[in-house]
Amino acid sequence: MIQTTDVSHIEPEFSRAVQVDAVTADGLELEIAATPAERAELARRLGLEELRRLHARVRVVPQAGRRWRLHVDFVADVLQSCVVTLEPVSSVIDGQFDVSCIDEADGEVTDVFVEPEGEEPPEPIVDGQVDVGELLVQQLALAIDPYPRRADASVPAQYSAESRSASADGADEDAGESPFAALAALKQRRDGAGRE
Repeated sequence: MIQTTDVSHIEPEFSRAVQVDAVTADGLELEIAATPAERAELARRLGLEELRRLHARVRVVPQAGRRWRLHVDFVADVLQSCVVTLEPVSSVIDGQFDVSCIDEADGEVTDVFVEPEGEEPPEPIVDGQVDVGELLVQQLALAIDPYPRRADASVPAQYSAESRSASADGADEDAGESPFAALAALKQRRDGAGRE
């Protein structure tokens, strides 16, 4: 039996809810930044050694049909472990994204069809709010390098592609020493002994 964990009650580490109903026709602009405690929690969630900074500028603009458009510019300073040496690798991630949000309380939302190359489906607005902080964290997770590597880090020779290629070429040249060649020689000796 497969056990599942209910995560619906778990609070996001970096929650910044925006009450979209309060946004005027001119739109809303705000800046958000993670506190040291929030950055520590996010570092654990994202598998980072440290999240030194997370800051964003957000613009929320109302649209027709109980929809809102979010534009977010963000910067994050992350510390990871090099996949080759395990030494610290520091990097700054500058990013931006746009998200459309829709109020599902109107009952107008139907099935959403997602095109692989198309725009992301709209985010639902729950209780008149959208959590900009959580949306930001999700985008940051996509932007983080999954295989961070120091500029001066080199792969050990025995694991390099060139070494593996040379080993394969050498194996072809030394095919006479392969197990199959040894078996063939043993068979020849046995057959020769049988004829004597």
